[in-house]
Amino acid sequence: MSIIYDGVAEKLCLGSKVEIRGYVPMMVPLAIVILNIALTMYSAVRERQRDVLIFTAVGFNPAHIALLFLAESIVLGLVGGGLGYLSGLATYKVLSLLAPGQQIVVREKLEWYWSVIGILIALGVSIASSVRAAFRAMYLAIPSLKRRRKAVKVEEVKEVAEIKEKIMRAHGEKTYELPVRIHYTEMPFFEGYVHDRLLMFSTGTVERIEDFKEEPLQTVEGKEVKRYEFTYLYRRAGKVEKAKVVLTAERKPEAEFFIIRLRARPLTVDTSVLTLDRVAEIAKDVAMDWLRERDRIMGK
Repeated sequence: MSIIYDGVAEKLCLGSKVEIRGYVPMMVPLAIVILNIALTMYSAVRERQRDVLIFTAVGFNPAHIALLFLAESIVLGLVGGGLGYLSGLATYKVLSLLAPGQQIVVREKLEWYWSVIGILIALGVSIASSVRAAFRAMYLAIPSLKRRRKAVKVEEVKEVAEIKEKIMRAHGEKTYELPVRIHYTEMPFFEGYVHDRLLMFSTGTVERIEDFKEEPLQTVEGKEVKRYEFTYLYRRAGKVEKAKVVLTAERKPEAEFFIIRLRARPLTVDTSVLTLDRVAEIAKDVAMDWLRERDRIMGK
């Protein structure tokens, strides 16, 4: 059809136009879903720290543990994507029945590929939001000092281990000062946190804590002292090495912060210094995890 008006000629044609809307509004629920799944996976990692240690004891490596939590998020994505697609279709039908005279702008997506697209989006969102939580679970099984260790050849590792096995025997008590300071107002929360984390090692097969004792906070020689005592067992090369460990938190009257120290001494002849270092790494990891989770535990 041609139109001539005011010296201007226009030609109009009847055709079709495809308009895609909703990408910007979709970002808001998408962000809410990502945050919700991330919070759920972080809570699962915190609540299953004991399970992570058990997995490590039975032979799971860090990659297996991370993939386990990723698989859990994939299941959430599959269930959420499928239920979301079905609930969307049901909502469309309900709206069309409640308002038969009203025209709904969008139509239901009944083609097979829309269900696949919906599930793929749900899977992508669930995996992306749980990657950090999966890495967090993986790091629970790796001592902090080992994470920074540079990769060397397997032969060199074995050779160094054999040398240390022969010459690094522990003959006396060794003291470690942890790089953490605990404010006196945080101490009631810190006591329970350390108690629970140490007891998580009471069922291990490769390493284990026995004869755990906790003394209440008391004043000794003018200082406030909190003590934890236990026996640490580590299985190395078919032998069980034992060490007596005392973990203390001390604060002078004029100070605001508790200083955390660990003392370890061998109980068996063949106990290596590496075993004492290992239990110190465990205590350090517990203290560093407290710094990360302090605000959540104290409700700040």
